[in-house]
Amino acid sequence: MFNKTPIFLVFLLLTALYADAGYCLNTSDTFPKEPPTQAGVRNVELPKRKHKLEIKTPDELTQSDTEYILVRDIVSAATAIVVKTSNITINLNGYKIIYLNQNGSSQGSAVQITGRQKNIHILNGEILQGEGRCLNENDVPKCSAIYVQDANDLQIAGLKITYGAQNSSAIHIARGKNISIHDNTLFDSGTDASKTNIFAIEAKNSLDTKIHNNSIRSERQSGISGGMNSDIYMNDISINSVKLAATGIRTISGYARQNRIFIDGRNVTGLYAGGSGKIISNHIQTRVTKKSEDHSDASGACIRVAGAADNLEVASNTLSLYTETEKNVSSVIYTAITKSSHKTMFHNNYLSAIGRSSKAKAAAVTIGENNESAQMLFRNNKIASSWTNILLGDHINPAGGSSIFTENTIMMIDRYTGYSTIKSLNASRSAAAYFFNNKFEYGASKQSIDLEPKGELFKEIGFGWTVDIAVTNAGKPVSNASVSIKDITGASILEGTTNEKGMLRTYLLEYIFSGHSTKLSQKSKQQKNVVKYTTPHKIIIKKNGQTVEKNIKAESNRIIIISLE
Repeated sequence: MFNKTPIFLVFLLLTALYADAGYCLNTSDTFPKEPPTQAGVRNVELPKRKHKLEIKTPDELTQSDTEYILVRDIVSAATAIVVKTSNITINLNGYKIIYLNQNGSSQGSAVQITGRQKNIHILNGEILQGEGRCLNENDVPKCSAIYVQDANDLQIAGLKITYGAQNSSAIHIARGKNISIHDNTLFDSGTDASKTNIFAIEAKNSLDTKIHNNSIRSERQSGISGGMNSDIYMNDISINSVKLAATGIRTISGYARQNRIFIDGRNVTGLYAGGSGKIISNHIQTRVTKKSEDHSDASGACIRVAGAADNLEVASNTLSLYTETEKNVSSVIYTAITKSSHKTMFHNNYLSAIGRSSKAKAAAVTIGENNESAQMLFRNNKIASSWTNILLGDHINPAGGSSIFTENTIMMIDRYTGYSTIKSLNASRSAAAYFFNNKFEYGASKQSIDLEPKGELFKEIGFGWTVDIAVTNAGKPVSNASVSIKDITGASILEGTTNEKGMLRTYLLEYIFSGHSTKLSQKSKQQKNVVKYTTPHKIIIKKNGQTVEKNIKAESNRIIIISLE
């Protein structure tokens, strides 16, 4: 049975989300919308060290407070350099480290940091994976160009890294804190992959990580995996997933901002957010064109918000999705937040979902996979699609919770016969959402609803408006006045108070659509409660023993002035 959020809670949650200062962009968080153009390798400043030593051959580094300087290229059959102490700099000095250069090696890295070290810098040169293969399939991280067991205060910068062995990556950090990876160019020359979740930069178990201004080119797997409290910004990522599922950026908590992601192939996600933080001003293009070996049919998303995501803000992103697949749904934004108390806000984004044909399932927003969040708000977005703008539950999963859409512009792209503005793909799955003060343009409309031919009546879509209530006395605003609102049935909708200007903003439903009719005008004896009007509403104002009541109809955006005189 569908456990939907009571209507009066929808309005309370909507009011709270608008009032929550945590969901307002700070001045320091407002970044240009243009994608980055300066990602890639450049020389960076070297820290000062007490000692300097030359490196001419593969070696173990054991002297602290030392700058180790390459004076020529280094070639190694397996691992080239092993760091066994803290407080050192590896200055490649413009030279190359060629590692894993012989078949038969079980593992090999250009630089390997063993034990728990701190204050390590790897800077300014080139790393090239040789002709060898990574033969130990159960320990693929140790075939990364740079492999770190545990390190604090680590900097990896100014490097050009080329790698290509099966399941290898450029940088793998098992554990660490205060890590900075920046101004590198990472090029994947390989074509084979057999394991999922292999990232060019892997730092998911790290804390306080900054990953920025890196250029990741021709990646066959995934791009960047950040850790707790990470800041991932101004990276340029290009991915062609040749076999398995792939992700451009994966975040746990923190920022992902001003990144440019182009991801193409099979079961691909531009950006995955699984925790708290802000996803701001990213430019993501996702193309889903091929079947994968680990799924029966391809699917994808520009942004996927799932699991324990909470206190997450997704703002000012430009997101474009193209799909050719007809079996599974691909979405610009896909949400699957499993806890009802967790909240996410999507605002000021541009979403474009385009399918190759009327059968290609391109959704702009999908609420699915057992989503239960009752505090999910979509505000002031441009939402365009050729198949459906809002998908409430796919063919497998319900759309729990009560998502709220307000002040968005919702548009149709092309005129395919299979298009509906709002869809639900499974007759036996729940679906609920509420729409306030949205614009429907270019063929999108509030009448274009498809909840499946055999839909059950617990599916519910509500449409309403923004209503501002102004309370006055002798022409002056009245603050802290009690405001109660009841709908046409007498059910309590809102209990609140006016602010210092005597105002209270609320969101009132005009009607609720439920059932399986594809058009609001289709009513029959078999289709009960297809449209249920919830207005007029009664507004009750109380202040200092005075009570005033007024009936209004919620049929458009309105300002209601109520005098206590």
